[in-house]
Amino acid sequence: MNKINDKCIISFCIPCYKYDTDKLIRCLDSILNCGMSTSNYEVIVVDDGDTEEIKKSLVDTLTKYKDKTGMNLGLIVHSSNMGLYEVRKTAVHDAVGEYICHVDYDDYLEPGCFKDIKRFYSRNGTKWDIIQYRYNTITTKKTSPIPERHILSPNKYKSEKSLLNFYTVEGKIPQYIWGKLISRNLYERVRTKLPDVYVNFAEDFLALTFLTAYAKTYMYRDILMYNYMRTEDSMTSHENKIGISKWRNLLTVGNVIAITDPKYFTDEKVKKFITNKHYRYITELFSILTLDNIFVDEETKKQAVNEFIGVFGEGVFDRLNESFKAAKKKSHK
Repeated sequence: MNKINDKCIISFCIPCYKYDTDKLIRCLDSILNCGMSTSNYEVIVVDDGDTEEIKKSLVDTLTKYKDKTGMNLGLIVHSSNMGLYEVRKTAVHDAVGEYICHVDYDDYLEPGCFKDIKRFYSRNGTKWDIIQYRYNTITTKKTSPIPERHILSPNKYKSEKSLLNFYTVEGKIPQYIWGKLISRNLYERVRTKLPDVYVNFAEDFLALTFLTAYAKTYMYRDILMYNYMRTEDSMTSHENKIGISKWRNLLTVGNVIAITDPKYFTDEKVKKFITNKHYRYITELFSILTLDNIFVDEETKKQAVNEFIGVFGEGVFDRLNESFKAAKKKSHK
């Protein structure tokens, strides 16, 4: 295990809600085996307003794990459900590490992924705002991991203004908050800018839009670090029937759209990108309303339509409805 004195280099931030014990243990084990000394990192778990029974189980699980491994492991409990975006903000607020690494509890790190962290730090005197690592996507339908679609470049990048264009228009930074080390100094610069809002869909886009707007340095490391588990229960999966609770979580993208209004940006290319991004989010949600047997029942679907109109407006609903009808008619010719 590599050790750099006793300073905390990485704060691993793990959101939990209705957690699965085995998956959480797998996640913690992967951090334990990431190649760093336990004195050089901390793990912050945030429970997002679970039931008292689940909270008690989580406390028991973490206490036993901490006693067994000696991991610097802490728990923060929300009194009510605040959404994934706020959970991550809570963890970052208490973090003391030089870098933040967001890890979803059902995902896991690659063994030894940070074993060269000592050499990396001794070679670079200044901290990078964002360090990107390689990642795999693992699905329940495939036996082998799916590697990221492309190797990112350049290896190092500096900007006089910000990385926002690099992230949005150029698409050089993956859209996920995980799989990265994000400087706590960057979070400190952004802290007062991050809004307090309930978001459970497109929360990574919201966070990274703010972070890249204030970041100026970026490094890509060609090292596999993260294994992302795409399951049937994920927010964007439609393998299972959609109930009103999941639908309302998807509708929180309306908050993301309001906060990232293109009028707040000066770069015309960024404005165009974000406008198109918003349109894709809304279209994706509307397309769900057109699918047969996707909701648990017809009454839920009717309610979903009404709530879609409540968030985006009847005019948007009517225009999309006409567009989808025209496309369907054209495909049958």
